[in-house]
Amino acid sequence: MPTTHGKKIFFLSAIFGIYLLSWILQSHFLFNSDVSWLMVATQRLLSGGTYTHDFFEMNPPMVLYSYIPAVFIAKIFSFPTDIAIRIYVDCLALCSLCFCYLLTNKIDSLTRYLFLFTLAILFLLFPFSDFGQREHLLIIFTMPYFLLVVHRLQNSSANSTLMAAWVGLFSGVGFIIKPYFLLSFLLVEIYFCWKKGSVKAFFRPEIVGIVLVGLLFFLSIIVFNRDYLTIVIPFAAKFYYQQYGFPFRTILFSPQAWFTYFAIVLYVLRRANNPYPALSTVLALASVGFLFSFLLQHTPWNYHALPMVSTSILLIVLLFSLLITPKSLTRWDYISFGLWAFLFVSYLCWRMDYITLSIRFQSGGYFGLFAVIFGLIFYRSYRYTHYLKILAATVFVWATGWLLNQYLLHSPLQVHLFFIVTLFLFLVFAFCIPEREAVKKLPFIFSAAIGVLLLSYPFYQGACLYNLATANAKQYQRWLAVLQEYQYKTVYFLSDNADFAFPGTEYTKSIFISRFGCLGFVPELLYSDNIEAYHHAYALKKNSMDFLVNAIADEINKNKPDIIFVDMRNTNAIKVKKYFGRAQLDYIRFFSENANFKIAWNNYHYVKTVDGQPLFRFLVYQRTEPRASASVTGLNVLRRLLTRAAQ
Repeated sequence: MPTTHGKKIFFLSAIFGIYLLSWILQSHFLFNSDVSWLMVATQRLLSGGTYTHDFFEMNPPMVLYSYIPAVFIAKIFSFPTDIAIRIYVDCLALCSLCFCYLLTNKIDSLTRYLFLFTLAILFLLFPFSDFGQREHLLIIFTMPYFLLVVHRLQNSSANSTLMAAWVGLFSGVGFIIKPYFLLSFLLVEIYFCWKKGSVKAFFRPEIVGIVLVGLLFFLSIIVFNRDYLTIVIPFAAKFYYQQYGFPFRTILFSPQAWFTYFAIVLYVLRRANNPYPALSTVLALASVGFLFSFLLQHTPWNYHALPMVSTSILLIVLLFSLLITPKSLTRWDYISFGLWAFLFVSYLCWRMDYITLSIRFQSGGYFGLFAVIFGLIFYRSYRYTHYLKILAATVFVWATGWLLNQYLLHSPLQVHLFFIVTLFLFLVFAFCIPEREAVKKLPFIFSAAIGVLLLSYPFYQGACLYNLATANAKQYQRWLAVLQEYQYKTVYFLSDNADFAFPGTEYTKSIFISRFGCLGFVPELLYSDNIEAYHHAYALKKNSMDFLVNAIADEINKNKPDIIFVDMRNTNAIKVKKYFGRAQLDYIRFFSENANFKIAWNNYHYVKTVDGQPLFRFLVYQRTEPRASASVTGLNVLRRLLTRAAQ
């Protein structure tokens, strides 16, 4: 077997490769709009701003506190905001990986490195365009806590009090970013106290660290951000889920939720024959807690599902590693994994359109998945030696699959692409296994088949997110060309979608001056030509609407933006097709129900319409320069005449 030193060098090289690939990928993606806006809000907070007067943000202040180091990096080194975020998150990921490396020393070396390698992928690659989101930070911050709990359940005495306290402080930031995230923490702690047989087990250094972070956070709200509790939360509670919430059934049966269900089912099936019961159980409980968090937020957005999908992937990778450790497969291994494979294949057949698109647009990555799985099995079948043979066999399988795929893409058999290529790859794989007898090849083929199934969903999900992120980056260039005309000018947006202001203003150096990242709180009105409908809708929620529209009018009068973009995507009542979100209302007509807004709007005049549907359609308004009075004009004329006479 390879030396421990050789394994460490290979592992560090793999981590470095993941960091490099992450940096390259993020350079091709758009800077996340939510993160871009939260960075603006954090800058305003550090300048003495408050929730209601300088930024109106529904998330608790902890997420703003967590971005403070990134703001300092951008300010000290004069980096663009997106570069500062990437540096900051990469450093956080490295810190978390170091904690996790120290806390997994009780795991078999192969399983340990595979687990940590997967963790690095989840930290740096899997978020794709959601890099730096709150849920992404949650996974990075809290993973050391989960592994520390496992370490204690294994009755390890190697934990230092100082390290445990640091883990608590580090993970406390993640759990408190959103109150929903505490569900996983509570489930894991209940399990820990039950296993230890005493509530006193709750009193540990890491818990002190988490509670301390929570108390400091609560005090900061009371002292500095009380308006978040008294104004923002009551206002947002009236509109947020009404505007953005999806039916509960949609959330419950989303693909991300299905994957978590399958991970938990596999955990239950493998519960009786699992050498890592503590780690498996903690990951399963964390997945269940994040699943409840996902359901409670009423939105099937990918970044909301990121925590539960990440912990489910870790659980599945851990259970898969049991198949490639140096031991013989038992009858229960075949039964449990076989039963799970039958259920999962049934689900994949139901979602075949999803799979086919992923393979068609990311065939190289698809065969890369096979190469990784087969490489791990070759590593076992060649008895951990003959590295050149392992590499040659892996590359041969990947190359033959890719060539066959290229041929079938241009043939009548392309409709059966998935089944033909997969079957052929397994035949080539079976041929490359060094065992001569077919019976001895069977365990390796079975392990490879299960591995491909287990990791198929993360690949399909990742391929779709990658395609979506790259497509959005290309489409967004059209909008950036519009914003480029207003470089260094102050701009204001009347839109329910923050994606237009962010990261566009960051890229084009336009100056965003609103306290509202977007106007998602405004009721939806499909019939923009019906004046009575606007009047009725405004009167129905007059107090809340007056609060919002008076704030907008106050900003326009005070900040005097040079340009105001008014979102007008699909305001025709006949064309009910929705573009990027909900059908838009006529903001000017609706807000003009408020007298203060009508006065503020008199200072602006229509310039043009920029139409790039289905992506965007905006009316562009420019501030009207005040006309000089007659007396001032007369004095100017007289001054010119006197100057000429003197000359």
